[in-house]
Amino acid sequence: MTTNDEGRINEIWERFIKNVVNKVLKDAFNNKGYDRYECSATRVVVGYYDGNPVCTCGIEYWWKDKSKALLSAVGASPQNRGYGKLLMLHTIKYLDNWGIKKIYLKINKDEKADRLEKFYSQFGFSVVNKFVEDDEVFVDCDTREEYVMSRSSQLFYKQ
Repeated sequence: MTTNDEGRINEIWERFIKNVVNKVLKDAFNNKGYDRYECSATRVVVGYYDGNPVCTCGIEYWWKDKSKALLSAVGASPQNRGYGKLLMLHTIKYLDNWGIKKIYLKINKDEKADRLEKFYSQFGFSVVNKFVEDDEVFVDCDTREEYVMSRSSQLFYKQ
């Protein structure tokens, strides 16, 4: 996220989150999307079809060792058209090319959890059963409301 000399969020980034990313998230999840200062992603991937955003994914890097990334706000709308699959294939390849060794994502424990777990497992993600205390990805994981899946770069993704 870029800021100006006064520490305010760059207006271009803010408009991008509000007008592009939030549109997809609102359509996919019927929610409000990100608040003004909420998007913690260091990179955002957006897929377009006919000039309209149809899928998005936030990427947060671990600068400490530069080998881990967390995917957040992953969504596609309309669904069941392959946009989510293309988004995941592109994002995984992008992160693999950057040398990211471990990719994490969180799933809310709700009515969509089983479907999402099945979807992400086709890309080599599996549920993390044991927490690693020194791993920053678990610092803000509320195990009552969400769980974590991860993928190692050694796995091949399906095309």
